Amino acid sequence: MQFVRPFDKPTVDQYRKIFESDENVIQIDPRFIRQSLRLRPSGNGPFYTLPPDDYRRSCSDVGLLRLSFITDCGFRFAEGERQNKKDLFEKGYLRAFPFTPIAMHMPFPKTYRKGKRTIRRFPFRRGSYSYRDMTTSEMERMDGRPMEDIAYYKTFLRPSNMYLSRLSYALSPDKKIFG
Repeated sequence: MQFVRPFDKPTVDQYRKIFESDENVIQIDPRFIRQSLRLRPSGNGPFYTLPPDDYRRSCSDVGLLRLSFITDCGFRFAEGERQNKKDLFEKGYLRAFPFTPIAMHMPFPKTYRKGKRTIRRFPFRRGSYSYRDMTTSEMERMDGRPMEDIAYYKTFLRPSNMYLSRLSYALSPDKKIFG
């Protein structure tokens, strides 16, 4: 993961308002959105949610949690992200995607499955790519967009040090870029 813009006071205030706007929000996912997620603006605050029938709308293994709320309701995390998502979904809890994301997965990481590194042919230099920090004008452009325009990472973030791998980045689906 990489911060691509500051977690400044206006952003902290926005995230606090999200928690205050809906008692079912237990997590804020501060990442930019992948194309594969079908989000919609929430009617309760400055954030987006997944459709009501999508169990992934409840939580993720990345995000800012309202720990006091989880403690108060007696929830215990199970081993495995999928089970936690299903358990929290059944209780009606929400993961909020903020209007202003601040972080993103680094593109083309080195990946491991069952303790062993997976070997991928392309792109070269896996694990060495990152995103450039957003400039003031890029942040202003993103913050000035209408609520209906989701903050997709390919729209607002610029990868660095990619050279020839930039073609693979441009043509690859999300799953190939981050997994």
